[in-house]
Order: sequence, then structure tokens, then C-alpha cells
Amino acid sequence: MPESATVRMDRDGDRVTVVLEGRLDAATTGRIWREVTGALDAGPAAALRLDASRLAYCDLTGLALLLELRRRAPGLEITGLSEETRRLAELFPAGL
Repeated sequence: MPESATVRMDRDGDRVTVVLEGRLDAATTGRIWREVTGALDAGPAAALRLDASRLAYCDLTGLALLLELRRRAPGLEITGLSEETRRLAELFPAGL
């Protein structure tokens, strides 16, 4: 059974903090993607912050989610991203 991932979204007016925890991989990212993008579609955020300090692992599918959030919110602030995931993101022109 794959390890899980969880997401918590804290909204303070038009400011949203997304907290990711666990493993973002092919088995978990689809559900997290739907939760996060669905919540953002329901009520767009003027400021978006992503706390990745509790992520244990992030593969290319998880990275695709992070890049999509960056596309939706160019001012996205990402905190707590592991050095390994940062290096992976540097392989792509869009970067984080």
C-alpha cells in the first residue's frame, strides 16, 4: 500500500496557505491536485503560500503540481522545499 499524502488549506481572507504532507508521487498527486485546484477555482487567492516542509518525497508528478500552482499564482511563495526537489525543479525551464 503506498504511503499517503495530505493537504490542508488555510484561508485568511484572500490569502491561502497550502500545507502538503507525506509523499507526492504518482499514487497520491492526482487526489491532492484535485483538492487544491478545486479549492482555488472555488475562491481564487490574491496571495498563495505553499508550505512543503512536511513533504517526505516528491517525484515528477508532484513537481508538476507545484509548477501548476506556480502557473496559476506567479507570486506563489514556497517554503520548506527539500534541496532534492529544488534540484529536480531546476531541470525544467519553468522552474520553481
